[in-house]
Amino acid sequence: MKKLLILFSSIFMVSTALAGDFSVGQIWSYQTRDHEAESKLTIVQIDRREGKEIIHISIDGLRIKNPQAPSGYGSDISHLPISPKALKASVTKLSGQAGILSNYKEGYQIWREAFDSGQGGFFTISVAESVDYLEQAINQ
Repeated sequence: MKKLLILFSSIFMVSTALAGDFSVGQIWSYQTRDHEAESKLTIVQIDRREGKEIIHISIDGLRIKNPQAPSGYGSDISHLPISPKALKASVTKLSGQAGILSNYKEGYQIWREAFDSGQGGFFTISVAESVDYLEQAINQ
């Protein structure tokens, strides 16, 4: 039993060290765009690729102009990869813990295949700037 406890403690310490201030399931308030003050982000996955830590988030409470959406606007981003430094500079308050994570896995898988083949990256700008960038890309 003692060996098992030590093993789990070691795994927890490694996970905490890799995640820094963040862990999967955390819901954060962040420095939003002016018209999305109630928007929140959730950490859905943390991984290390090519020696870099990448945090994957989903964001809800958005108002993104999207000509393909029935209303003309989208309200969420299911998967956005971002650097820990950019995320840390964006978040303002830990708001809670998600019981169930959003449906991010399809977007994550597409990103992972692109990243592993050298075609994908991750954001190093603020969350709000990343949302702006995605909105512009959707509307081009």
